[in-house]
Amino acid sequence: MIALLVQPIGPLDHDWDPLLVGLAFTAAAALTGRCSPLWGAGLVVGFWGLSKVIAVPLALTWAGPFSSAMFGVGGLVAADLASRSFAVSPASVAAPVVFIGLGQYVHSTFPGSRDHHLHRWPRAAVGCGRTREFDEEGQRGSCS
Repeated sequence: MIALLVQPIGPLDHDWDPLLVGLAFTAAAALTGRCSPLWGAGLVVGFWGLSKVIAVPLALTWAGPFSSAMFGVGGLVAADLASRSFAVSPASVAAPVVFIGLGQYVHSTFPGSRDHHLHRWPRAAVGCGRTREFDEEGQRGSCS
């Protein structure tokens, strides 16, 4: 569905993709409740996407630090939810940061990598950040 909203099919620039992915996962987490493993990844990717939507059109010279700060904001919001008994694991917050960082490194370092495929990294990051807690019998743990 998100692919229908961004170019080349939809009207939005590729810079909107991370924000839309983050919003989609955060909305899915909201619909499934406190026990959803999507909270951390959705918030981190969503806030990073918000930084791209703000910084790219304005051609901010400080876009890099702004993007880093927005990672932190997403992590702080996720940590606040974790303190309120939401299912936010450290891996669900850290994995998107690692994958997005790797994507930005590849995008900025290697020739031919500037073909707007960076928007696929948030999807991988959210997928890898989905973690579940299991009890000793291998059953899904309860969200208290």
